[in-house]
Amino acid sequence: MVPELWRAGRATGVRLERRFAATPTELWACVADGAAIGRWLGADPGDVEVLRAEPPSLVEALWAQGALTCVLHLRVLADGGGSRLQVEQLVVPDARAAALRWQAALDRLDRASSAAACPVREVAPSDAQQAGRHRAGPRDDDPTATGADVHGGGSTAAPHADWWARPARPDERFGLVHGDLVSIERRVPAAPLLVWRALTTADGLAGWFGVVTGRLRDGGRWQVAYDDGHAHGAVRRCRPGELLETTYGFGPLIGPDDADDAADGDDLGEDLGDRDDPDDARSHQVRVQLAADPDGSGATLLRLEHRVPHGTGDGLRAGLAAGWWAHLRGLADALAGEPGAPHWADDLRVASLVHQAVDDAGQPTGSIEPGPSSAP
Repeated sequence: MVPELWRAGRATGVRLERRFAATPTELWACVADGAAIGRWLGADPGDVEVLRAEPPSLVEALWAQGALTCVLHLRVLADGGGSRLQVEQLVVPDARAAALRWQAALDRLDRASSAAACPVREVAPSDAQQAGRHRAGPRDDDPTATGADVHGGGSTAAPHADWWARPARPDERFGLVHGDLVSIERRVPAAPLLVWRALTTADGLAGWFGVVTGRLRDGGRWQVAYDDGHAHGAVRRCRPGELLETTYGFGPLIGPDDADDAADGDDLGEDLGDRDDPDDARSHQVRVQLAADPDGSGATLLRLEHRVPHGTGDGLRAGLAAGWWAHLRGLADALAGEPGAPHWADDLRVASLVHQAVDDAGQPTGSIEPGPSSAP
């Protein structure tokens, strides 16, 4: 395919595709780790860090080029007796020059894969993957779950990737920041009822968000514990299977007594203060909407909006967009149904690199300032 170039602010990128005579197994051996990629990419061995390696098709990596770090996405597909490689490089200083370099690099890859120059071996998860947060998938023994008291628990989650799909521009794919509104749209490969359960039950939330206690129903209050902090909120609207609106505050609830009440299933205090008043200019508001994908596939279209207080800095807005994107990707992971390691920290790194380069005006955003463990 002719390389596809895009630009948003100072961030640019390139997408291209190449067919190879090598089988998918042979091609995978040449893209399975940083050292293998570096050999045909022309990069030093330590410059390519693989974040996700899901044999035999998906690799996501960071490529350090001096002071700049680029994001690489490689997907291997079967194509008749051969294979195809889909490539995307994000956050590129000069996309046109990068496209020319990729053509030369893929020529080298073609020679290496045809000559079986890459040893075929199984790839273990990276240290970063193994050190990530525990994720637990939602239970599938309660088909009527529609938002309930939450107290923790869960089972093992699974990775899932759906990158090579529209929208192509990363400033759209990784969420948009317009003024005081952060918005992300994602297609989740699961039925709306399963997605709703993952949003509103303890087991489901533990699979992609954190350990949540409280009540996710109209008027309910909740708290989430991350590895390095807390957040809390009060539910303002809840239409099971369709809509969840809540305030979002940084830090824990008023005190440990309230947290104990939540764990016991009791209602939390009457008043959490102005920080949870939806009419207060300082209040963060989060809205999640679900709808069945009209294509009949059984998937769910999810839209998340996080409205921040007026005057919130660019760094925090970009950090929220990156964190929510990483969380929602974790949601898709948890619903994929296959065992795998968590990727939240690595996904946050990827999204942060993109949002650091692009803001709602198409200008550099400056430094990223994510909150606790995700902020989300």
